Amino acid sequence: MFLDKTFNKVKGYIKINVFGFFVERFLNLALKENISLWNIKKSDDATVIAYANIYDYKRLVAIAKKTGCKINIEEKIGVPFFILKHKKRKTFAVFFILIAFAIYFYGLHIWKIDIIGDFDFDIENIREELYAENVKVGALKKSLDIDDIKNDIYMRRHDIAWIGISFEGTTAIVEVVEANLKNENELDNIPCNIVSTKSGMVYKINTLEGTALVESGDMVESGDILIKGIMSSQYAPDRYVNSKGTILLKTWYTDRLKMPFERDIISKTGRSKNKYVLGLKNYKINLTNNDTKFEKYDTITLSNRLTLFGKFELPIELTKVTYQELNVDTIVYTEKQAIDIAKKEVEDAIINKIKNNGEIIDTKIDTQISGDGVTVTVTVECIEETGIKQKLEGV
Repeated sequence: MFLDKTFNKVKGYIKINVFGFFVERFLNLALKENISLWNIKKSDDATVIAYANIYDYKRLVAIAKKTGCKINIEEKIGVPFFILKHKKRKTFAVFFILIAFAIYFYGLHIWKIDIIGDFDFDIENIREELYAENVKVGALKKSLDIDDIKNDIYMRRHDIAWIGISFEGTTAIVEVVEANLKNENELDNIPCNIVSTKSGMVYKINTLEGTALVESGDMVESGDILIKGIMSSQYAPDRYVNSKGTILLKTWYTDRLKMPFERDIISKTGRSKNKYVLGLKNYKINLTNNDTKFEKYDTITLSNRLTLFGKFELPIELTKVTYQELNVDTIVYTEKQAIDIAKKEVEDAIINKIKNNGEIIDTKIDTQISGDGVTVTVTVECIEETGIKQKLEGV
């Protein structure tokens, strides 16, 4: 708690007074917008007093207007306000110049990299490409030639259609668009086959354009061509077309689960302990010696970078590690209860695989009982639509 208060004082926070008939709605909207409010107190039915971070004030004013409330700042607390209050003193002027220099120095470097965009490959691949171009934490922003960096990445990565690099304070924003993203609309006007996206038995096929290569009862694998984008005739040369049609497959899914007659149920006791760690680049300093003595526990880690004026991130990170004590209870099931639970869990897992893409037409359940539990095997038979367009090769 002490460290949390210190961290807030460094960033600066305010004590606010909110008055209106809809203060409850004001609080709910602030919570929905992920605005941090603490030490919330009601002085009467229409007035709320709370504390908030200074950089959230504009958002709070907007919410107040939206809910018909009035908001006032009663007190300003923290380093930024201390600086403004004492800025005319000579001693402070020197201190302020040093602080300003430190902010300027840190502001010249990158201390955080955010990668966003439309891509399916591993984000770590992008980090490796950026690192190879010296776009990394601690790098001097002015030393980076963005155009050269982008061109080098384009030369190495043909799966990247576009990459943009910009800076917000000490954060590098890297936006990536993957090349060759299959767009169904792009394939609507060129010769295409329709290929299967799954394995199964053809249940029904309706060909509107193209030549069907399969018929009802045929077994197909994922990737097999179902409708070919070529129309053949003995009286005319082959004609390339954009295949159209619908294909239904009969598919089967099997899953199993062993359900023990005794199962441990884990719950939280409500007891917890916090540990704080201060990080500076690769150095870690334990600020408290609160290693947990709980026999069983869950660990939650929350890290915050020190930010000045809500924009400049410094390479100083405060990590709060929370140990939450866990209680383990053993529950004993009857044979029928174990079978019912296993059956439901397996069926739910299969339904999750199918999602909304198919219809279950038959279900078979096999149960095997052993000394310590039951094994339930569920096989479902489905009717699913399949087929995706694929460019006709060699055209």
